[in-house]
Amino acid sequence: MVELLDDLAVFSDGRHNAWTGMAAFRGRYYVAFRNALRHTCVRSSIFLITSQDGRSWSPPTSLPSLDYRWAWHDNCQMFVFRERLFLRAATLWPGPTGPDLVGQSTIFTEDGLWWSEPDWSVPVGFLNWGTATFEGKLYGCFVPRNTMGVGVLASSDDGLHWTTISSFGDSWAYGLAITPEGEAFTAGYTHSADKRGVCDRLLRSRPPFTRWSESPLGADVHAPMFGLVNERLLMAGRIGHEKHMRYELGPCTAIFEFDGERFVERVRLPETYDCGYNGIVPCMDRPQEALISDYRGLRVGLPPNRWYPGLEQRRGGALFSRYEGHAIPARADIHVLRVRVASGQ
Repeated sequence: MVELLDDLAVFSDGRHNAWTGMAAFRGRYYVAFRNALRHTCVRSSIFLITSQDGRSWSPPTSLPSLDYRWAWHDNCQMFVFRERLFLRAATLWPGPTGPDLVGQSTIFTEDGLWWSEPDWSVPVGFLNWGTATFEGKLYGCFVPRNTMGVGVLASSDDGLHWTTISSFGDSWAYGLAITPEGEAFTAGYTHSADKRGVCDRLLRSRPPFTRWSESPLGADVHAPMFGLVNERLLMAGRIGHEKHMRYELGPCTAIFEFDGERFVERVRLPETYDCGYNGIVPCMDRPQEALISDYRGLRVGLPPNRWYPGLEQRRGGALFSRYEGHAIPARADIHVLRVRVASGQ
């Protein structure tokens, strides 16, 4: 069972703060996120906040090596591997003669203070979405940023250079967890025009992770992430709408627990305008608790429970809304959730 203990707003400056990554490293918790004027702003920075107890958080530190005048950053991923804390952010560079180039910038630190220069070893066109360690190796799921590619699982010995192990066929995969016994879990979906980023399938594998079985995930979840807490497997992500699609239920973050067959919803956060892209970290001093990073957005100048009808259009039987930044500036605040996880079935 999962119980929500705290829902803390840990950073707000009136701008759009989103796409969090989270890790515990050398006695401190770290949350990284993108800070920009609005949702689709090209000029952006990566901010970092830290805490010793998960309740009181430091003022933000900007990472100069990830500040670009003409580059977009989002999808912060944080992980610890071989005594290093890694931060990876999706990066968009305007192409000199053609379409924009999508890649990833990776920096790391060995003491939490001094960070390396950016590394771009992840192939352009792929985004890392979830990492896990098993038997001394780092594993990661990579999502292609074009309709022709396939999602892959890759391994690394240094957190920078990767070797492909297997593909997910017609699926893309979001999030990754590997149990101490060696079973890997990720969430999959098939890229289509009416289902962007929304996962509905559970993919499972065992070493050497070359074959994946498939079963229902248990819910439709946008950009889910996984975490092992108190011997239980958790999943967190956005529910309630598919990207750019309107439903009666507004978007909100939900936390799920694996029951041995599929994920069951345990906690649902308030409805909002924009949310999700979570990180899950077990508490360093309380193994039955975990911290989950989240962000919560509001449409500027509009009530949070209303859509702007002038931007809606009907496509077939579905009602779409071009609300995300393209038409309406938005603000978003960073939250940290604290949950208690009971062990056993």
